[in-house]
Amino acid sequence: MSLKIAHLPNLANWKQFLGMGSLAGIGFTMSIFTTTLAFNGIADRDIAKISILMSLVLSLVISWIYFALIAPKPLPKIVKYESALPAGMAIT
Repeated sequence: MSLKIAHLPNLANWKQFLGMGSLAGIGFTMSIFTTTLAFNGIADRDIAKISILMSLVLSLVISWIYFALIAPKPLPKIVKYESALPAGMAIT
């Protein structure tokens, strides 16, 4: 994007782009499969799997907090005075 090769979609902003990057950390679960192929020792596999799962949880928590912080705040509900009055009364 900084090279002007691509641009953000119309309804996306940089905060959402950063949040999706942190949320992509959940993809570490594929590393568990790779771990079973990479390590021969059971202890090494277990340590790697625990580390991967801990990073998954940490990534999920960070992403959830980040998206909660950048989420648009709901607009306050506007109450019409007429609807709050008993039937038959009007504001003059």
